This record gives sequence, structure tokens and C-alpha cells, in this order.
Amino acid sequence: MGLAEWRKKRWSMKRAPRAEAERWLIQAQDEFGDAEELRQRKRFYLALFHFQQAAEKALKALLSWRARPKKCFSPALFTS
Repeated sequence: MGLAEWRKKRWSMKRAPRAEAERWLIQAQDEFGDAEELRQRKRFYLALFHFQQAAEKALKALLSWRARPKKCFSPALFTS
């Protein structure tokens, strides 16, 4: 086994789709809870930001669960 193969096997950070989905869903739930606390404190602009972040993370959980990851951001969009 060459060094490149070893690095790929040893240091791969890919998770199984279900584990990745669970990780994103936990983060989404935490973010939603934070947003709800901010809403109750009438910090609406911050609450809206965190609600939006929670929605994105929940969507990533769904995409990971379906094992069809989509790129949400592409640097190519900003190059001419």
C-alpha cells in the first residue's frame, strides 16, 4: 500500500450516510433551541438567523440520509 492509499484510508473523514444525517439533525435541533431562546428574549434578528441555520442543517440531514449529497456552495459561481 502506497502512502497516498494509506492516507486516504487512515484519515478519511467520510461518515456513513445515516451517521452523517444524525450529526446534522442534532446540530439542527440545537440551533433551533438556541433560536427559540433568542425569540423568547425578543432578539428577533438573531433568532431569525438561527432559525434559518437550523433549517439548512435539517435539510443537510435529509440529503445525507438519502445518501445523495448536494453541493450547496460552489466557488465556480463567483469566478468569471
